[in-house]
Amino acid sequence: MNTLDTRRIWIFTALAFGICWAFAGVIYLNGGLVNSPEIVPGTGITLATALLALGCMWAPALAHILTRVITREGWKDMWLRPQAGRNWFSWGLAWVLPPILTVLGLVVYFAVFPGHFDGELSALQSILDDAAAMAGQELPFDVWTVMLIQIGQALLLGPILNGFFTFGEEFGWRAYLQPKLMPLGFRKAMLAVGVIWGLWHAPIIAMGHNYGFGYPGEPWTGILAMVWFTIPLAVIIGWLTLRGGSVWPAVIAHGSINAIAGIGIYMTHLDAPGLNSLIGPLPTGILGGLPSALLAAYLLWKNGEVGPKPGDVSRETLPAGPAATPPTADAIIASGLTKRFGELEAVDHIDLKIPVGEVFGLLGPNGAGKTTTIRMLAALIAPTEGEAWVAGHRVGEDDTELRKQIGILTETPGMYEQLSAERNLDFFARMYEVEDIPGQVERYLRMLGLWGRRNEAVGGFSKGMRQKLAIARALLHEPKVIFLDEPTSGLDPEASRVVREFIEELRGEGRTIIITTHNLDEADRLCDRIAVFKSKLLAVDTPNSLRRKLFGRSVVFHLAAAKEAFVSALRQKTYVHEANLRGDKIVVKLDDPEAHNPELLRELIGLGADVQFVGEIRQSLEDVYFQLLGQAQPEAAV
Repeated sequence: MNTLDTRRIWIFTALAFGICWAFAGVIYLNGGLVNSPEIVPGTGITLATALLALGCMWAPALAHILTRVITREGWKDMWLRPQAGRNWFSWGLAWVLPPILTVLGLVVYFAVFPGHFDGELSALQSILDDAAAMAGQELPFDVWTVMLIQIGQALLLGPILNGFFTFGEEFGWRAYLQPKLMPLGFRKAMLAVGVIWGLWHAPIIAMGHNYGFGYPGEPWTGILAMVWFTIPLAVIIGWLTLRGGSVWPAVIAHGSINAIAGIGIYMTHLDAPGLNSLIGPLPTGILGGLPSALLAAYLLWKNGEVGPKPGDVSRETLPAGPAATPPTADAIIASGLTKRFGELEAVDHIDLKIPVGEVFGLLGPNGAGKTTTIRMLAALIAPTEGEAWVAGHRVGEDDTELRKQIGILTETPGMYEQLSAERNLDFFARMYEVEDIPGQVERYLRMLGLWGRRNEAVGGFSKGMRQKLAIARALLHEPKVIFLDEPTSGLDPEASRVVREFIEELRGEGRTIIITTHNLDEADRLCDRIAVFKSKLLAVDTPNSLRRKLFGRSVVFHLAAAKEAFVSALRQKTYVHEANLRGDKIVVKLDDPEAHNPELLRELIGLGADVQFVGEIRQSLEDVYFQLLGQAQPEAAV
């Protein structure tokens, strides 16, 4: 679904900010970060340290849980299943990527400011000297050996030891907010999470966290620098989350960052002129964070096409009105459905009923309003006038429940090209809150002939394979109503036949299917009824009924040698509307060929006609379509 759950997004964000900022207020009132009192004397554990770790860092997780409780969302799709067996590479990347980026950031910083590099590690040496003095003996290692031991411990143990605290953030940002924003597409969702995450830090940045005091533009430039840091981090960690299908790679990556981020301090001359925490050497600085920013830019470029096209995401909803029940048990009911965009009336007062289990075709030229109609019925945009019910839910009133009952195949469905087919479906199944995710994924991959290619990246799929995968995605949650926009567009004949047979199979399961297509032959074969419209409905009926209404029924008698006398005799019959001679054929227009053909045949034989065979002229659906649109077409060949 390409619709933002804006209500839950706002509730979660308000709670995450409110809880964290409340704890920050307590810290500020008790001496801030610098002068906070010790809560356990002699340990160095201050009130600020405890509230940051157990209050602020756990605020997003609490916001996640409270939002689900307040909105009665339930407890599905929590992103807690590790899935390490299938996605071990994502776990490995989460462990090693932050240290690599941190070291590269130090290289960049000291390359720009070589005078700031302290090869003697004076800051660390001072700590070691104090420790040796307290112990009364020299330490057995030199300062660089201690540094390497520290780095090794940070690499091996840091992600685990820090994981308890970083889970509090990641269970909120990556396991809740990120999936809620994914209808915007990968780029916008990652950027939005990064900005929100950075601004969330504002109170503790103002109290000196990460950047200290005395830097130019304090504290506003520090808050902006933090956003510069969190945006690339949100992209990288968000990508690891999607790739791993779980929140745990994000927890590990965040823990790894916290463990390794401070090593640059020990390598820096702390009294060197020109030091500026906004620049570096830590990864929270502009230069220190440059490698992360470049990697994030690459990921945004590679994954930027995932998601809906601009304008496809709607936050609209109808004003709350009186409770209503559908007037009938049909799958879809529309009454006076209208949509205007400014002065343009895209859809004009449509009245429509589609029974359960029907395959219904929407036909019309480009710009006729087909997609707009589907978007209204799918509760993606609000009607200007009128009302509609889909699967028993009123549009604008039960939108969340309505969307659970529908599946949509858009004309250009976005997929994560670097992920496999199986992982793509696994991700979207979580978005749909599917209960048996592995079972549903396997079922539809097998049904559409993609099981053997399930582990291959979607980027290498043909258009037909992508289309079949998109159909599988639309069906994962077993919707009652399915909207298919150009389901066989661009497919080869074999793939088109597979899709058509699959639609027939869905019809057999009692699903209601709405197809928009420019392939009129396909609509003729698949659809129980069709609607031809151009802003307004021009006609709704079965293809055969429309043929009869527009053209009547015509029978052609093929003769060895036709004569005008034969035609004159047939015209005498009261039930014959027209009879015309065309070469050695006689074309007769009448209402009920099954009842009257035998008599006409006997008449011709009695007059000495040598009848070779008899057939009925069947106008194509294209003839019907253009007749309704008022465009003349050549007369049907006989």
